[in-house]
Amino acid sequence: MSDSQIIKPPNGLRKAKIGTGKGKLDLGLLQHAEKVVKQIQSEYTEWADEDLGALEASLADLQSGKDDQGPIVKDLYRISLDLKGSGGSFGFLMMSEVAGSLNDFLSSRPDLTRLDIDVVASHVSALRAIYVESIRDDGGNTGRALLVGLMKLIEKVNAAARK
Repeated sequence: MSDSQIIKPPNGLRKAKIGTGKGKLDLGLLQHAEKVVKQIQSEYTEWADEDLGALEASLADLQSGKDDQGPIVKDLYRISLDLKGSGGSFGFLMMSEVAGSLNDFLSSRPDLTRLDIDVVASHVSALRAIYVESIRDDGGNTGRALLVGLMKLIEKVNAAARK
């Protein structure tokens, strides 16, 4: 027989569940966190505006026909990823959805054609409209129609690329 032994680690889940022990919820800490989130939410629109300005500048670089798209596409990808991650956290779910769509589109294309750049431009315009109109949550019927329109545009561009 081996000399192995069974070590049973302590299980703090039971104590956490009943509100004692290390996992106990600290209401003061929770209230502080909520206060910080509200403060950050008020700053989010400034951050989003800066990100949208950077997206628009990168789009203008793409549209100007610069030879090396690589760094520009990387910037577009990074910024859209930031918007995707932060939008939902601050009540701008549509911002996250559209930025996620742009992010997915960019990740599937090593080089962008003229039609691809048009898709990027449509996403950037949609993001700016969401920001200007302060469309929160999922945007309701308008938000769904916007997403459906972007998806149809992507499908058409993908179909054209396959030909």
